[in-house]
Amino acid sequence: AGLSAGIAALAIVVFALWLAQGLGRRVRTAAAMADQISNGNFDNAITVDARDEVGALLASLERMQSVLFKQITEEKNEALRLKDSVQREKDEALRLGEEAQRQQQAAERLAETIQQEKEEAARLNQALESAGTAIMLVDVEGRVSYQNPRMRDLVARHARALPATTDARVDTRALGERAPALRDLLAGRAGGACEFQHEDSVFAVTAN
Repeated sequence: AGLSAGIAALAIVVFALWLAQGLGRRVRTAAAMADQISNGNFDNAITVDARDEVGALLASLERMQSVLFKQITEEKNEALRLKDSVQREKDEALRLGEEAQRQQQAAERLAETIQQEKEEAARLNQALESAGTAIMLVDVEGRVSYQNPRMRDLVARHARALPATTDARVDTRALGERAPALRDLLAGRAGGACEFQHEDSVFAVTAN
């Protein structure tokens, strides 16, 4: 009887040691998995092989790993999306800045061109005003858009040659009766220029 009791006690001790070793191994496994997860490694193969406390711990670690992986993945994707959005906004701001610079340069070129045209117009006007040749600009209906001082003086001195000529209008019909070449020019039956003479003056007319 004593021998049997000793064998039974030894078996219990061996079984307890075996259980302790197995439990210790599983606890160490759970601790290693927890370390892996805390270091950002979420692809650990966690196997729940029992329904005891260690198994419950492993199951909790598995759920935590899955949740953390999902959350971190979503956060990374959102961070990438925000980064792309910021980059697009930066690119758009750069494009708008370049476009604004091009428009400013175009505006400066336009202002320079307008200034040049104004200066050219001023030079032309000065040349017309001081020209010794009488110059008048008239449309086909006789409306006067310009006449220089020499022309105004000529109109005043040749009232009969230039009937009904005022600062605003020329009677082209009456003028054409006195100058058939001018009548043909206005009617489109002649070239782009003609001349007619009255007393000691010769009048040259150019059609544009």
